[in-house]
Amino acid sequence: MTVNDLYDINIGQKYDLKPSTKNNYIYCYNHFIRETFGRRKLVTVKYSHVKEFYYHLMRECGLQPNTLDNIRTQLHPAFQMAVRDELIRKNPSDGVMGEIKKSHIWVKKKRHALTIPQQRAFMNFLETQYEYRGWHPVITVLLGTGMRIGECLALTWDDLDFDSRTVCVIVP
Repeated sequence: MTVNDLYDINIGQKYDLKPSTKNNYIYCYNHFIRETFGRRKLVTVKYSHVKEFYYHLMRECGLQPNTLDNIRTQLHPAFQMAVRDELIRKNPSDGVMGEIKKSHIWVKKKRHALTIPQQRAFMNFLETQYEYRGWHPVITVLLGTGMRIGECLALTWDDLDFDSRTVCVIVP
């Protein structure tokens, strides 16, 4: 059994994920893992292999910490399932991220909100570029409310109260 075989079984059993989340997970796995690390035989994977793979993704591929966290979110539960199914004795990804987060290579950039002039420039760009003009209403709502894109796209007419000028966002 390869890491890919294990992952495919694991993701196939993720019935509690929203379809968009599951699709994002599969895309991330296919894009960063399937053709390289995923081809390894499960029983041969060691802690040092996982650690070296993560460092390779950050140093040679230029992955950011958030993307590496997403990859860890893919691999760790799959390996944990293999432990529970007694396919391997220990989870080779246990503790790897903790060690990497302590290293000098792990630098999470702080996110900053757009300033009002930056927001105006962005909205002006959307208005003046024909191919992006359709995004103007959605971006206006996002900037005006602070909603995430998924929250905005999930809105229904029942979530809007035009009389009180409010939007009801339900977070699961």
